Amino acid sequence: MKATDVYNIAIALPSEELSLLYDMLGKKVMSIPDSGIKKRRKCLPRFTIDDGLRYLLENIIDKNKEQDDS
Repeated sequence: MKATDVYNIAIALPSEELSLLYDMLGKKVMSIPDSGIKKRRKCLPRFTIDDGLRYLLENIIDKNKEQDDS
């Protein structure tokens, strides 16, 4: 049976039966282990405005001055 067939049948159900089906599927789907490995992103450190300005001055603006001088 294909998912489109099941979908069409589920839409034809009365609202009470549809909510019961939703609850049953939710329990079943939650019990299936996720086979994919999810990589967790590294949390970025909290930067202040001063940290951002210091970075811009040291890395961006100084490099632009060096390029203009050459």
